[in-house]
Amino acid sequence: WQQRKAKEMMRANLVSGIALEELAQACRLSTSAFVRAFRKSVGMPPHQWLLQRRIDRAMELMRDRSLQLADVALSSGFADQSHFTRSFGRRVGRSPGAWRRDCAA
Repeated sequence: WQQRKAKEMMRANLVSGIALEELAQACRLSTSAFVRAFRKSVGMPPHQWLLQRRIDRAMELMRDRSLQLADVALSSGFADQSHFTRSFGRRVGRSPGAWRRDCAA
């Protein structure tokens, strides 16, 4: 139930973000115990899981070619286009623009 609750809360706060302390409190765990338990059950820390969900959301939004990349970044929960481009590149291995050209058709 804790994993489900944490994922649900992170999805609900995809754009605005949510503090680890708030997630841990909702799961009735200390912050460090929450991070350890989440990593053990999901295979990655909460922040990495949230980052992947943001990138997944950005990929959905980029299919609409009328949206600017800056708008996609903000609508996906990234601070700005630069942060989005760096994070996307690290995770996907190509820039958002290149991904959009090659994959979003």
